[in-house]
Amino acid sequence: MANKYDGLSRIIIQNVGGKSNIVSLEHCITRLRFVLKDETKANTDVLKDTDGIVTVIQAGGEEAQKAKGSLLDRFTDLVSGVFTPVIGLLGAAGILKGLLTLWASLDGGASASGAYAIWYAVSDGLFYFLPVLLGYGTAKKFKIHEGLGMALGFMLVYPSMVNLTSTAEVLGTIFAGISFEMNYYNTFFGIPIIMPSGGYTSTVVPVIIAVAAAAWLYRRIDKVYPAYVRGFLTPVTIFVIVAPLTYLVIGPVSTILCNAIAVVFTTVYGLPVIGGLLCGLLLGGVYQILVIFGLHWGLMPLCMINYATLGYDMLLTPIFVPTFAQAGAVLASYMRSDRSEKNASLMIPAFFSAMFGISEPAIYGVTLPRKKPFVITCIMSAIGGAVTGFFGVSTFTLSGGSFFALPAFINTENGDMTGMFIMATCMAGGFVLSYLMTYTFCKDESGEGKQKEKALPEKQVQTDGRIISVFAPVEGEAVELSEVEDEVFSREVLGKGIAIKPVNGRVYAPADGVISTFFATGHAVGITTDSGAELLIHVGMDTVKLEGKGFYPKKKEGDRVKKGELLLEFDLEMITKEGFSTTTPIIVTNTDAYVDVVPALFGRVKPGDMLLKILR
Repeated sequence: MANKYDGLSRIIIQNVGGKSNIVSLEHCITRLRFVLKDETKANTDVLKDTDGIVTVIQAGGEEAQKAKGSLLDRFTDLVSGVFTPVIGLLGAAGILKGLLTLWASLDGGASASGAYAIWYAVSDGLFYFLPVLLGYGTAKKFKIHEGLGMALGFMLVYPSMVNLTSTAEVLGTIFAGISFEMNYYNTFFGIPIIMPSGGYTSTVVPVIIAVAAAAWLYRRIDKVYPAYVRGFLTPVTIFVIVAPLTYLVIGPVSTILCNAIAVVFTTVYGLPVIGGLLCGLLLGGVYQILVIFGLHWGLMPLCMINYATLGYDMLLTPIFVPTFAQAGAVLASYMRSDRSEKNASLMIPAFFSAMFGISEPAIYGVTLPRKKPFVITCIMSAIGGAVTGFFGVSTFTLSGGSFFALPAFINTENGDMTGMFIMATCMAGGFVLSYLMTYTFCKDESGEGKQKEKALPEKQVQTDGRIISVFAPVEGEAVELSEVEDEVFSREVLGKGIAIKPVNGRVYAPADGVISTFFATGHAVGITTDSGAELLIHVGMDTVKLEGKGFYPKKKEGDRVKKGELLLEFDLEMITKEGFSTTTPIIVTNTDAYVDVVPALFGRVKPGDMLLKILR
């Protein structure tokens, strides 16, 4: 028997490239999911313009973790996603290190005190054990147990491995006689274990790649083991395979890249006449990119060699400009934003951290996700680096990267301060120009700067009688829809609302009404309230793929419910362990029928708390 959707179905099939182009099809309460043989055959624009279709979103596949857009977009999404959980900590550590540097510069005996040692331990420790923090962030990004990521990070900074190059005898050398020469001090069943001189402390790339490999392996073996042994056999398998892979392949490759970068800059600087200018231009421009990959550490041995042989270093002076360029761009981004509490908590610590010489929070948390400010800082840093290289500005002692480092540019033999004044000018120029360029040409592209809709004042709510109240159905942390890792929700395709990151597995009725839809897999429930609002509670992202596993409905479609009645129980731990996000959007699907839908509360909520206000 024909129905009203037959025509729409034919249009959809035709414009996804026909039946022969469909590999598989899944449906959920919120969408149809197609896997196509050839995505170029899909007529996306036609589908978007078809009545009955809200929108079309193209994803990069399950393995790409729904990465969308260009390769640059995917890269920045990965990097910012990995660093997001730890940006605040790194910013705090950077500020504390800067204050300690100031204290040491004002008091010559400060660095020998116990107070200095304790505070330095916590501020420097976060950077020393950075692989552990990034292991956590990467695991969270790839949706596997965060403990697995942290364990791989701990492996990279384990003392006996870090100290291997200083405590063990050299067993052999590879790439002997060339710039990539490396010693090894132990073997893995006869395969050399190659270590950089300082181990993998403070590194970025090895742990990210290691955890990505662990995530790939996790999704292929976790379901193979029975549930009662999965909790320990899956990690054991990952450790046995990924740990040696990291030390034998991933780590050495990153070390070779570091060495290659050092050779490039040494060669460029050695060019007659223009070598300093070109090296400064190149190093200033790409230094922040090297920081992203953790490859900047490959330049440090060159600096130490110069101090030992020449008494000064001129190669790395351009790297003092980028942190101030970052600070200027962050300040401009904040001034261009809505200056909300969320932006302030991210940008202000990043600004001060950059001013004190620690640029990672600024890069990962602010400029890189916005792209244009990052490009501007690279350009301004390249210009500043070219100036320092042209004039042969040198440091005469090892120092930090903030303005406290300026005394290091004073010639210790004759007291000449010319280099210090040139560097101070370049630092100030990088800051000012980056600020002006970012403020002038960069709008807030992060999505965080959009003006948040405000709930009406309580007095108005009580007097105008035009508010429909929706109460929290789940206990947890209420966040904006823009933070949901699914464009159908974050772009408000289905309507406005809010999301909750649950802390337990119980869902209660958010208002009096009738259950209009209860999806067969139990992961989504629709309620039509007595006031006419149509609500959707969607537990987790892509949880339809669990096919009902872990979901235990307590009501059924057609049931009348009262606010606070238990609708559903779900196994929060199991869903998380399966690799799915449990973030739960609460959507008003008939948003267009109202003046507006605004969140009433963010942060910690419990069932019964006012969550949304629907304005009639």
